[in-house]
Amino acid sequence: MAHYQEIVDRLVTILSSSKTVGAEEVEECANAYANLCYEANDRLRICDDSLRRGLRSDAIQVAETEPNLLDLVVALDFPELPQWREACTLTNFREAPPLLMEVAAALNEVYAAEQGVSNLLAHHRLMALARAPLTQRLRLMRRIADLDPTSSFWEDDIQVFERKRLEQITTQFHNAVRVSDSNTISQLRDEINAPGWRTQVPRNLLKSLDNAFAHLAAASGLAEACRLLPKLNDAYSGMAHQECKTLLAQILAIMAAARVTLPPDLQEQVDPIRDWVLEQDQLLEHQAAFREACESLQQAIDTNQPTPALEQAYQRTLSFHLELDEETESRYRQRLASRAVAIRHRRRLFYVGIGAAFIIISGIVTLVAYRSMLSHEIADAHQTLAQAISDIQQGDIDKGQNLRKLVVEQHPRVLHSLLIDQDLNDLDSAIDSENKRRADFKQHMAAALAAGVEKPDDAELQNANGLAKLPQETAQIDDLKSRINEFNAQMQQERDRQFAADGAALGTLVDQTLTPQLMSSPDDFTKQIDVLTNKEEGLRNRNGISGGLRDAQLASLDALLKHRQQDFQAQQDQRNAWHQLQNFGSTAEEHAAALKQYIATCPDDPRCATFNLALGRLDAERAVENWSDVVGKMSPKILPVSLAAATQQLAEIKDYNSQNPSSPLAGPLQDYLAYLNKGIEAVSTDGPWNTTYRSLLANPLVQDLRYLEATDGQRFYVMPDVKVKSDGSGDFLTQTFDAVTSPDVTSPTSITLKGDNPLKDIEPALSPQAAFAKIASRQLDALDCSNWDVFGINELRELTASKDMNPILQAIMLQHILQTNQATAAWSLPTGFDDVSKELAQQNVDDIQWLDPTHPPDANVLQDVKSTIAGLPSLEDARASIVQRRNAMVKAIAINIAGEGILLRSGHSYEIDSSTAPADGQIAVVLTGDKGLIQIGSYSNSRWAIDPTTAGSVPEGTLVFVLGSPISGVANQP
Repeated sequence: MAHYQEIVDRLVTILSSSKTVGAEEVEECANAYANLCYEANDRLRICDDSLRRGLRSDAIQVAETEPNLLDLVVALDFPELPQWREACTLTNFREAPPLLMEVAAALNEVYAAEQGVSNLLAHHRLMALARAPLTQRLRLMRRIADLDPTSSFWEDDIQVFERKRLEQITTQFHNAVRVSDSNTISQLRDEINAPGWRTQVPRNLLKSLDNAFAHLAAASGLAEACRLLPKLNDAYSGMAHQECKTLLAQILAIMAAARVTLPPDLQEQVDPIRDWVLEQDQLLEHQAAFREACESLQQAIDTNQPTPALEQAYQRTLSFHLELDEETESRYRQRLASRAVAIRHRRRLFYVGIGAAFIIISGIVTLVAYRSMLSHEIADAHQTLAQAISDIQQGDIDKGQNLRKLVVEQHPRVLHSLLIDQDLNDLDSAIDSENKRRADFKQHMAAALAAGVEKPDDAELQNANGLAKLPQETAQIDDLKSRINEFNAQMQQERDRQFAADGAALGTLVDQTLTPQLMSSPDDFTKQIDVLTNKEEGLRNRNGISGGLRDAQLASLDALLKHRQQDFQAQQDQRNAWHQLQNFGSTAEEHAAALKQYIATCPDDPRCATFNLALGRLDAERAVENWSDVVGKMSPKILPVSLAAATQQLAEIKDYNSQNPSSPLAGPLQDYLAYLNKGIEAVSTDGPWNTTYRSLLANPLVQDLRYLEATDGQRFYVMPDVKVKSDGSGDFLTQTFDAVTSPDVTSPTSITLKGDNPLKDIEPALSPQAAFAKIASRQLDALDCSNWDVFGINELRELTASKDMNPILQAIMLQHILQTNQATAAWSLPTGFDDVSKELAQQNVDDIQWLDPTHPPDANVLQDVKSTIAGLPSLEDARASIVQRRNAMVKAIAINIAGEGILLRSGHSYEIDSSTAPADGQIAVVLTGDKGLIQIGSYSNSRWAIDPTTAGSVPEGTLVFVLGSPISGVANQP
């Protein structure tokens, strides 16, 4: 069974037992139970703080430390607790604080909630141990945060990890840009654009990634297009139309996917090929339509269509301005000729029987037919010459001249036609124009190349390009453009290479120059930033650089410089926050505010974890400050003198306890409250000293008795008004008087002394007990709250110092003082005094006759009594022990805060920083969870001497109380 369960069982036994239990045992149980409750509440407060900050795992870890916190709380909250509290109130035993059951209930709920994410948490811990990449850990943490929305710390941790991941992405992005790693940039871009980010992604990083991705995609697309261009040119040179069309489609698709256009120089290479492909597509369509028309003509011939339909089909073939194949042309004309012969034959048979009258009409018809045929021949010649002019205009002079020759040689009859004559003139003019065009083309080409491909005349080249018609001329243009483009590409590549090299060198210079060491000097860092920014501006103003490369390189440098400036600003912010932390002010509130400000400014600093622990002490630290204010009102003495002052102080402390339930001084204050209660009880008018003891001193046997002493040493106790009667003289002298020989002073005994034993003096002397009573009465009148704890010792010292007092009476009075002092004995006197009191009670000293000298006590009894008195413990040691205990108690609560500081690490040692300078003789104390306030150092010779062991027992950042001159624990020394 656990130790705490044993203590609870003992309390239950005490409450239920019908037998009397010793006060020491009960007090021991009360103190042990109260300590357990304080310990449980301290741990519950730590758990509550962790739960409030969303650190559920930390709370569970604290709760599961042995002894298990919830098991402990259940045991301490035993059913008989109300009866126990009532008993403590009645007996003034130490009361335990109420348990923080609401926190315990919340902690119990956390256990249930934690089960849902336990597997993910185990995976998370495994990934942390394995140092998995932040990308994987962030995905898992986001899942846990979604499943555990009540724990706000996950969001905080995710934001910390995301900030670190953004730094990694920035670095990876810079490295990827330097080596043109498009895959990495694409992956980083996808990660940045993925949903789930809690941290605002910097716009400049998004823009830089997009720009770099676009640039690399454009560069990759452009490179792929450039790779296909030679194949396209080869296909074009071979007039491979379908291959040109396929390659051209691939290039255009690549450009569209990369969202980039070809540079002008490359576009100039592609445009003619694209135009040629379009022309060839149109030509193929034209030829296909022509073939369809030819097939329609052949079908019309084959199906013996009427002459109008046949003529219409033939005219449709002529509209394409292409030569009809000889076979179709021959079939068409033969079909027309055969139809003409058939018509003439039918007419001849028709007119055979007609007379000569019709011969003239027949001649007319023949003439009309001749003219019709001539008209058709002129139309054919005109069409042929039009085709020849068109060929010449397209640059093919030879083909045009051959068609002219064909018309002149085969159709001499049409040369007299004005239409044909005009056509021949137009054809000659076309030949002259074409010859002039060719001459002009050569002239412009020569002018374009006058300065070489390094400095071509673009205007002349444009003119030559506008004049080019023939394939060889186009090839010349393309070849020249290709050489110009190749030269320009080499120059562009060299400029880009130099720009990229200079940009990379500047990036390296930034890394090497803007170091963390330089950041510690703001002026030097600012100067270097200006120098590097000017260098970057020089790159920005450099002309002739590819746009994508310029944007990506400058974006990388901008991000790098900005990142270094952010690091510098973060370091400056951290330095300022650290300075504010070192000089936070003079209160626990200001200390907590400085810690929170530092944590908010520097969340990635490992010290923030211990600073958060230090923050958990705020309530207790405020309680210490509040108590210091209360102590300040008691200065320069803490212990009250008067009963009224003690009563007021008692009320003030109870009020303090109610307002500061988490005070670490609760234990010492409970001891002091017990001390005050005992003192008030001791000095009150109805207390044991002012009632029982004062009655003892007022007893006639003590206060009033005088004594007469005979020459033989016998001592007779008498009242103050006693009269001695003397008769005779010398040996016959007799002396008679009334003596008190029994406790009843009203019934004296007449004593007669003979001449051989007369009285030494007939005037009665003050008895030793009466003399003691006078002194004790004066001391009793002076009894107050500053000396009540040593009053009994003082009285015992006075009593034992009275050497002439009757030993029996001395023992009786000793017993009464010890019994009267029982009210305070549990606090002040050691157990040895109890032993003496018990022995005197056993000896029945009250019943021993001591007044009648004629019947003295038995010698053995008298010796036993004297031995018992002699066995009294050392009064000086007892008094010193009481004073020592009182001073230790007062020291524990005499908190005189002269200033406050903060405990910080400096390498392997510690230092205390504060906004106020300490003074020699001051000490530094800190608050611990289980030991209250402990001293960690002292100030002397202008420096703190700190014990590293005790300082290491509290978190870095803990509030340090600097205590000034100690406050005296006593108002005056009795």
